[in-house]
Amino acid sequence: MKKVLVIGASGFLGTALMPSLKEKFDVIGTFFGEKKEGLIELDLNDSFKLDKVLNEVFPEIIILAAAETNVDAYESNPEISENQINSAQQITNWCDSNNSFLVFFSTDSVFDGTKAPYNESDDPNPLNDYSKNKLEIEKIIKKLENHLILRTSFLYGLPIASSKFVGLTITKLLNKEKVFAVTDWKRTPTLTKDFALALIQLIEKNQKGLFHVAGTSSVSAFEMALAIAKEFNAEKNLIKKIKGKELNLPAVRPLNSSLNISKLQSLGVKMSSLEQGLKFIHEKIKEK
Repeated sequence: MKKVLVIGASGFLGTALMPSLKEKFDVIGTFFGEKKEGLIELDLNDSFKLDKVLNEVFPEIIILAAAETNVDAYESNPEISENQINSAQQITNWCDSNNSFLVFFSTDSVFDGTKAPYNESDDPNPLNDYSKNKLEIEKIIKKLENHLILRTSFLYGLPIASSKFVGLTITKLLNKEKVFAVTDWKRTPTLTKDFALALIQLIEKNQKGLFHVAGTSSVSAFEMALAIAKEFNAEKNLIKKIKGKELNLPAVRPLNSSLNISKLQSLGVKMSSLEQGLKFIHEKIKEK
C-alpha cells in the first residue's frame, strides 16, 4: 500500500477525500487550526515543521489540498499568495529530491470566462489574485516530473453545513426563506465524492500532468438553486435572481469558467450531473 500524505485533510475537500483514499492507500492527513483527531498539526507557513513532517512521514504521494478558499481575501492580503507559493515550492523541491508524486488542486477561474467550456490546452487568463496564485503554483509544480494538477469547479457535497452555497440554499429553502442567486456566472459544479474517486482512478492509472475534473452540468447559481428546489421539493418562488456585479465583491469573477472534461472521460472516469449529485446528497441526508 502506497503511503499518502494529505496536506489539508481537515478542510472541506480534504475531509471528503480521506474516506475514499483510505480504502486504497496508507493515508496520513494534516490539519491546521481546529484540532482533528487522527491528523497531524501542520502550519504550512512554518517551513521547519513542514520539512519535519515530510521527512517523518516520507510519503510516496503528497496531495496538496490546503488553501485559503476565500477568493476575496487574496485581494487585500498579498501575503496569503506569497506564503502559499513558498510552501508549494518547498513541497515541490522535497518531492523532486525524494522521487515523490505531487498532486495539486487548482481552479476553473484561471480562465477569464470568455470562451467556455475550457479544455486543458486553453490559455489561462486569471482575473483575480486568488486565480493568479493558483496559476503560479501550477507553474511551479509543472516543473516536477511526477505531478498531477486537477482543476475543478464549484465543489459541493457532504456535510452540507460545509458546502457553502448548496448547503445554505437547501437549509434556507426548507425553512421557507428567500435565496438570492446569481444568474450570469456559469460553473460546472463538482460533487466532492466524484472528485475523490476521479483522483484515485487517475493515480491508479498512473496518469500525470493536467486534468479538468468537474461535473457534467454547466449552470449558474440561479439554475443550481432551481435544481435544489426541485430535488428537495421546495418552493421555487423563494429563489430570487441577482446579477454578479450587484454583490460588489472585491475579486472579479469570470462570467463562464465551465470546464471541458473530455480528457478525463476518455479514461473511463465518470462524473455526475448536477441533478445526479443533488440526488446523492438528498439520499445521504435521508439516511441520517
